[in-house]
Amino acid sequence: MSARPYLLTGRSKPLKLPWKPLMMRVVPGITIMPTAQCKERGLVVEEELSFGDLFYRLSKSKFRSRFHLKENDKEYIQNRGMKTIREHGYDFISKRLAPPVIPNDGKQTPMKGHPVFIAQHATACCCRECLWKWHGIPKGRGLTPDEIKYILDVICAWIEGEMK
Repeated sequence: MSARPYLLTGRSKPLKLPWKPLMMRVVPGITIMPTAQCKERGLVVEEELSFGDLFYRLSKSKFRSRFHLKENDKEYIQNRGMKTIREHGYDFISKRLAPPVIPNDGKQTPMKGHPVFIAQHATACCCRECLWKWHGIPKGRGLTPDEIKYILDVICAWIEGEMK
């Protein structure tokens, strides 16, 4: 039931995504085509997601780049462990982002109170509008399990980067 995977080319390493993103709005020069077409054309398909390009684009945003974990957030993560933080993230995403209709979209993620909330704002995974703009995940429908996993992977990668 999941959509055909798509490949972003025009990068140093092609990036495979499980849905068709709208990255052309954000990064000029990116070509989007189904993975099967890429293989037919002899293009290399990178199987593993790399968030380097996403984090680079986020770092250029004045709003997104101002978010960082504070010492008490880092302590909380060290005490609870990344497994627990990921579980909390799954709960937040399932309740606040996954439903097809969110009455308070754009305001459902607090700016503080939990490391996942900070990470959601830093990675543009805070509302459906930001998911659409930055990640190409359409609004107006529920999130798929693959999309939820992708969002969790982005958030956890950002948190792990902040912990170093």
